[in-house]
Amino acid sequence: MRTTRRGVLAGGLAAVTATGAPGIIRAQAQPARARTIRAVMHADLRVLDPIWTTANITAYHGAMIYDALFAMDANFEPRPQMVGKWRVSDDKRSYTFELREGLKFSDGTSVMADDCVASLRRWAVRDGAGQHLFRRVKDTPVVDDKTFRIVLSEPYGLLIGALAKLSTSNCWMMRKKEAESDPNQQIRETVGSGPFLYNRDETRPGNRYVYDRNPNYVPRSEPASGLAGGKVVKVDRVVFENIGDEQTSLAALQNGEIDFFEVPPQDLVPDLEKDQNLEIRVLNKTGHIGFMRMNFLHPPFDKVEARRGMQHLVNQADVMRAIFGESKYWQRCGAYFACGTPMENDANTDWFKGGPNLAKAKEFFGKSGYDGRPVVVLQPSSGA
Repeated sequence: MRTTRRGVLAGGLAAVTATGAPGIIRAQAQPARARTIRAVMHADLRVLDPIWTTANITAYHGAMIYDALFAMDANFEPRPQMVGKWRVSDDKRSYTFELREGLKFSDGTSVMADDCVASLRRWAVRDGAGQHLFRRVKDTPVVDDKTFRIVLSEPYGLLIGALAKLSTSNCWMMRKKEAESDPNQQIRETVGSGPFLYNRDETRPGNRYVYDRNPNYVPRSEPASGLAGGKVVKVDRVVFENIGDEQTSLAALQNGEIDFFEVPPQDLVPDLEKDQNLEIRVLNKTGHIGFMRMNFLHPPFDKVEARRGMQHLVNQADVMRAIFGESKYWQRCGAYFACGTPMENDANTDWFKGGPNLAKAKEFFGKSGYDGRPVVVLQPSSGA
């Protein structure tokens, strides 16, 4: 069987899904090379707790080893994932969720309602959407082993969307044992609820991270769509190879030593597209949205007029050309809540549509009392 080699640009959370497990893999035979996917991701996996950090690579790990109550489909619509049935009270203040049959953790124990409640509460401490939701949560009672409720103090239309959201930290379901731990401390256990097991014995931190198919995972019956639907695993093993050098990763891809390169060098993509043995595919159609954030605690941007002045100075296209060059892999986007999503909205962005306006910028900076002091632009370092 010939292995298909892929280079993927801007993979995002849509790249792969799976789950984590205890050290029960030791006795299993090595999967055949043809049934193993070797992938070079965008960063090294340094944290195993997807609630404790917002790093994207840990979110990928979370998607490998955990499942969620709801998930977004390819149209950004939330769909039930671990939930089988659910209903909302007439006053929109009480949501009742019943887990579907066959849910088990990777240690063989059944997923119970109290596991889900504990997971929800731990997630809500760390995650922005969870914090916003839980300001309105009065109670999360367990009805029975498979049923629980979220009771609100007022209607909250984003509840299901928050549980299904794609951005970190995702609302993964853990065992109650781990979920009741301090949310400000990392958990080390990797007993998950999803389609893969985390193989600690063959993982080499800093080098490679191994995930084996979870034989006890029961996927949904619907076709897969986005992160929703049936997560039917068609390989025995996935390996995240950590190769820090892009050229080495590219050579490994071209030599068939790896199958998936998440973020190939942008300047080499035109040449890669000419290689008939490689397939360049944009998996994350909405891409990544960047923001320039002013430090509004200190001059000059402590004045709203100065911040408005910056809106008329920055040209998004110039910034993107400086980073990516002239490329079909970026586009101008003036929506605060992301172009290409159901929440896309460009209201109140006339400053963006009109492009840079130096006269307008000068007017706003004059109103702010800007005294000409230098403005320092910081380059952040991030594991995301």
